[in-house]
Amino acid sequence: MPVKPAKPVKPVKPETVAAQALHSIDEVTGAIVPPIHLSTTYARDAGYALRGPLYSRDDNPTPVVAERVIAALEGGAAALT
Repeated sequence: MPVKPAKPVKPVKPETVAAQALHSIDEVTGAIVPPIHLSTTYARDAGYALRGPLYSRDDNPTPVVAERVIAALEGGAAALT
């Protein structure tokens, strides 16, 4: 599930960046608090194609927002969890 961070209007303190998680809003659900996605398997259609992640331990969207916040706080392009 793609998560697209909104751009802040003005520079903010690191504490605000951490607390607001870069104003991330889930494009699919509209959730403003990043959900925790538990490990699971995913259904496929008749052609065996996926509509989302393949396997949530490898493709889990839960750490994505945290990675973006850590990168923003450290001034990096990306972060790994």
